Amino acid sequence: MKKSRKSLKVLILLITAVSFLFILTACKPWTVVELDKENSTAVNSSVNLDGENTNLTEYVDELWTENIVPYIIKESEKNKAAEVISAIRTDQENAGEEYGIRESSAGTPWKYIISGEARIISLNTESRNGTADLDLQPYDDQPDLKMQIGPVIRGTSIRDSLDFISFDNFGNQIEYAQFSSQLNDKVTQEVLNEFNFENLLDKEINFKGVAVEDSSEIILTPVEIDLLGE
Repeated sequence: MKKSRKSLKVLILLITAVSFLFILTACKPWTVVELDKENSTAVNSSVNLDGENTNLTEYVDELWTENIVPYIIKESEKNKAAEVISAIRTDQENAGEEYGIRESSAGTPWKYIISGEARIISLNTESRNGTADLDLQPYDDQPDLKMQIGPVIRGTSIRDSLDFISFDNFGNQIEYAQFSSQLNDKVTQEVLNEFNFENLLDKEINFKGVAVEDSSEIILTPVEIDLLGE
C-alpha cells in the first residue's frame, strides 16, 4: 500500500512538471523595458473630452497655437514679473488674490501669468529638470526666479492657469494629468528647443509664462522667450 501511494505521488509530480513545461513553451517571451521614471508620460492617444472621444495629441496641438499661447501672452502683459514677485514676498495670500489664479481647492498653489525682462545669470543642469536663474531689471546679479529649461518640465502650471479648461472637461484624473503632461511637452518642443541655453549666459531675454511658488522659490514655466538685442 505504501509503495502504491509513493508511485501515485511520483506520477502526480511528473504530470505537474510536464504541464508546467507545456505552459512555458506556449508563452511568448516578455521584453523588459526600463521606464524613464523622471519623464514617464505614457499617454493614451484617445481621451474622453466633454463626453466625446478625442485624440489628445491633436487636441493639444490645436489648442496650443490657437488658444493657449495667445491667452497667456495677453494675460501676462497685465502682470509684470518684478511687481508680482515683490507682492508674493510681501504677502503671498494677498498677492494671490490680486494677481493669481488657482483652482477652487483650498490650499492649492497660486499660479501667476507674468511677463518681464531678465538676464540669465546661471544654469542648473545637473538633473533633467534643468533651470536657469533669472535676474530681473534693475539688475543686481541676484536671482529673482528660476525658469524651467528642460528637457523635463515639471508641474501643472500651464494647465492650471487656463480659465477655459478644467478637470470637468475630462473623463477622469488620469486623462487630466495626461493633458498637463502633453502641455509640458509642447513647452519643450515649441519654446525651449529653440535655444542652446549654454550660449545664453549673461544674455537678456523677454519672457512670458506661468510662475508658481515652490518651497520658497518662484518657478517659471515659459510659453514665449525672445532674446533682447538680437
